[in-house]
Amino acid sequence: TGVCHLPGGQIILLDTPGIHQSTSKLNQAMVKTSMSTYGDVDVVVFMIDARQKFRPEDEFVLDSLKGVRVPVVL
Repeated sequence: TGVCHLPGGQIILLDTPGIHQSTSKLNQAMVKTSMSTYGDVDVVVFMIDARQKFRPEDEFVLDSLKGVRVPVVL
């Protein structure tokens, strides 16, 4: 987590655990926790490695963002 203080407010950066498909109960709980933050933010920044091809895992994350009611930045 990082906080940037500005004259008109602040920016809080929060890195959530990876969002991915999983069969492990622990990983499923972590993904659920990450997705629960969607309703508590003003913007979602989805970062991927531009040196790699778009992967099925990336598509899974994009699908999870379809119902988000805040701006999503890639």
